[in-house]
Amino acid sequence: MRRRYLVAAGAALMLAAGGAFAFAETDNAAEASPSPPDSRVVTLPTGDIVSVSPDGGMVWRPAKDREDIGLINPPAHDGSGDVVAIPTDRVDDIKNGKEDPRRYNVSELLRSGVSDAAKASRLSSKPYGTFAPKGDAPKSKSDKDSKVTITITDQSGAVPRDCTVDYVNVADGTSDEIELGTNCKGSVSLPPGQYDFLSWAGGESGDVQGVTTAKVKNSPLDVAIDGTKSKEVTYKVDQAAQLGEQSVKVSMMPEKGDGLIVGVDAPAGRKQFVIPTGKSDHTIGIQATPHLVGTDNANPYTYDLDFYQTDGIPAKPVFTARDGDLAKVTRTFDGLATTEPTNGCNWSYRKGASHFSYCQPREQKWQTQRTEYLTPGKDITWHADTVIGDYASEKYVQASSTSTFKAGPSERVTGQAPLSFNVGGSGTQPLVVRDGDKLYANMPFLDNADSKEYIVDYNSIKGTAVLKRDGKEVARKDLKVSGFELTLPKKDSGRYTLSVKSTHSDSYTPLATKSAVKWEFKSKPTTKPVPLPVSAVAFDAEGVSNGYADVSKPQKFTLDYQAQQGAKDTKLKKLVFEVSYDDGKTWTKVDTKVDGDSATGELKHPADATFVSVRATATDDAGNTVTHSTVHTHGLK
Repeated sequence: MRRRYLVAAGAALMLAAGGAFAFAETDNAAEASPSPPDSRVVTLPTGDIVSVSPDGGMVWRPAKDREDIGLINPPAHDGSGDVVAIPTDRVDDIKNGKEDPRRYNVSELLRSGVSDAAKASRLSSKPYGTFAPKGDAPKSKSDKDSKVTITITDQSGAVPRDCTVDYVNVADGTSDEIELGTNCKGSVSLPPGQYDFLSWAGGESGDVQGVTTAKVKNSPLDVAIDGTKSKEVTYKVDQAAQLGEQSVKVSMMPEKGDGLIVGVDAPAGRKQFVIPTGKSDHTIGIQATPHLVGTDNANPYTYDLDFYQTDGIPAKPVFTARDGDLAKVTRTFDGLATTEPTNGCNWSYRKGASHFSYCQPREQKWQTQRTEYLTPGKDITWHADTVIGDYASEKYVQASSTSTFKAGPSERVTGQAPLSFNVGGSGTQPLVVRDGDKLYANMPFLDNADSKEYIVDYNSIKGTAVLKRDGKEVARKDLKVSGFELTLPKKDSGRYTLSVKSTHSDSYTPLATKSAVKWEFKSKPTTKPVPLPVSAVAFDAEGVSNGYADVSKPQKFTLDYQAQQGAKDTKLKKLVFEVSYDDGKTWTKVDTKVDGDSATGELKHPADATFVSVRATATDDAGNTVTHSTVHTHGLK
């Protein structure tokens, strides 16, 4: 039996044309409760969009004609881990007080249900520095404090075009931002102790990052962050490959408290430099994640690598990967019967390192194959994201998968039909959750049976969600997106029936154009988010390529009963499976051989059939039931 459970990745994806980011490192994983649909996307005052992917990642997409604008993510020093996303062309306006940095705190806007930052009427009451929430450093000066003056220069020794610096007390982890003038010079009063100063300097020739350690005593201190000492970050691989985008991040971990990371997401052609530290008496790290494209078009291959070390920034930051030490993944882009433009990329989440990755989408062709060389390791989760439609809009289909690889050969398939309704794939959010008198749901109507992949439709739909308790309607909502929130009567309990129906346009794919699901389950008020005992039956069939199968050949299929993770792990008690060849107008029962929570069977298609539609009804050993149907699960030719 194949369980398709939802896994919390705790990662965030930043898609950008280039720019720097920094954030406070945290071990907090994503919460289990799904968000209301209107908080999935935030439009910044610039028109740029930050959206949350199904696995909790954050995707930044520039507005039209803003593709060359970078992004910085100043760290929130209040321990919240908030993501602050500031386009580089707004840095000066925020410094000068012309723009409010609170309109760029994506995490806080999402928590408030705000989708248009420019129109937000209520903003955070937190104390802010220039860019982000302030830390817990002492607000009043002491006689023991000393003035520390920071000066930052670039690779040539000149004043950088842009710069930031944050300090961290090595002993207790207290941190905050240091405000810098246009000359990249600034000062702060600090009590005696050892401090790390994490810096970024950006200019026409590239970006320089550093972790500079200094001891503050009872006298003024000048700290020079000298970019002329920096070294370029480079990569060596076995096969000829051209460097595309890359992320380079430097970090520190104090004796107590959270660490701090700063980093740059750089497009192809933008050089990255770091200032070597030598060995340190505490943890200073560097992480480099480049994407390289092979030069042999006849045998396409790519390198997506994740280098990480915590023994200081090396004197020669040259990172080498040998093919024999990497995962060699043969990836097939199968297809979902679409002619829409398709783009995709890979990104990594390394446990204990950065919670953000950078991934520049590139054009992908269906019905093709390539070899992907990836850094292996049980602590590295690789995400493969493929988008059907316009990535710069909110209307697209996203096929995503997560995998952890060992060194050696492996295989993966992206975007494969049949499509049907499932409880979930490798995303992070449960499907249906009750929290007090609220019910939150996300409906994966356009999913497949691959346990390593989930497919989400972000296009507009037409649908309804109706909740009944003991036969009486208690909540209803018209749907334009697949996620929704229902409000129950206070302290409501009983046996519920949740029915959800949806249709979508066949303009981007003729598959899964009409879907429906009905659950029956018991529930009572909760004091925290609780996954409800809902289930589904995953449908998979042989011989489907680019969304179509051969109408003249019998088609073997498999069914897998799925219980939502977090709820009671129920077992299949009864199963009925039906097929339709007239878009769900009539249904015919299909014989199946049931073995535990799985079943198998064979379809024999009418000669004139053009699409297969399926419907499954299941009852578990706790008395919960589900009936769900998908019109056009796959096509026939």
